[in-house]
Amino acid sequence: MRELVANSEEAQEEGCAEQESSEDEEARVNGMAARQMPSYPFQPDFELEFDGSRIEVATHLCRGHPRETRAVAIFFPGVHGGVGPCRQPGSHFDEAALYATVARRLTESESACVDCYRCSWPHMRPRMNYAIGGACRVLHHGLLQAVGREEAGRSPSAGGREIRIIFLGHSLGGAVAVHSAKTVAGYLGSHSGTFQGLEQAVVRMAGLCTLNGAMDVSQFEGQSDALADLSSCKALLVPIGHNRHGSRCLMSMIHSGFATEVGFLCYYVSF
Repeated sequence: MRELVANSEEAQEEGCAEQESSEDEEARVNGMAARQMPSYPFQPDFELEFDGSRIEVATHLCRGHPRETRAVAIFFPGVHGGVGPCRQPGSHFDEAALYATVARRLTESESACVDCYRCSWPHMRPRMNYAIGGACRVLHHGLLQAVGREEAGRSPSAGGREIRIIFLGHSLGGAVAVHSAKTVAGYLGSHSGTFQGLEQAVVRMAGLCTLNGAMDVSQFEGQSDALADLSSCKALLVPIGHNRHGSRCLMSMIHSGFATEVGFLCYYVSF
């Protein structure tokens, strides 16, 4: 896992530059940088230590976990952390918010076979390098849980099941999802689709979803192979009409060639 985090330095540098220029949620709160403030309320099942702090995680495991797990989905919130988007108006916490609802429905399905992990930042507006490293930390934990002790001791030559990775992010979390997906796909591409200690499983970056993602892809202009590592990954982009920044991001993705690198399905939502 340390090697995976170390290999994310390039994506971290790109993400830090774009985060500073994002609007709306990333504005300063009460004259104080949002990253210095506690995140919105969250009810984690456990915490993972990382980089001198802790990532909070809520778990939704499929019925056949771990033997029947075929995918690991990780949900990233916006700049405020907490439960993520689609809370009740005026509330900072909602047990029926979008991420929790989607995760519960996936794990209740007998055919989905997806383990879901919802994350919250330790404080608002985390640095992009921290968020990407945290994403890798949660992913590594989820994969270890999915493989289980019995499979972990199996020889790689015995063959293993495929486990797909899916990242979903809202606003700032959308940028985290994209950069993390790029980092993980690049790592897997150079390590024959395996993680250290998980050689008995075949892991691939399979899905990416951003909801009004605060993603500035102008940094990729002129770099035809910038997203080549995601060529086999499918993605769903949902920009919200009233958010001008999200709309510009979608147009940037189309014109920069982002959409030609990945099999994208884009919905434009207007209110």
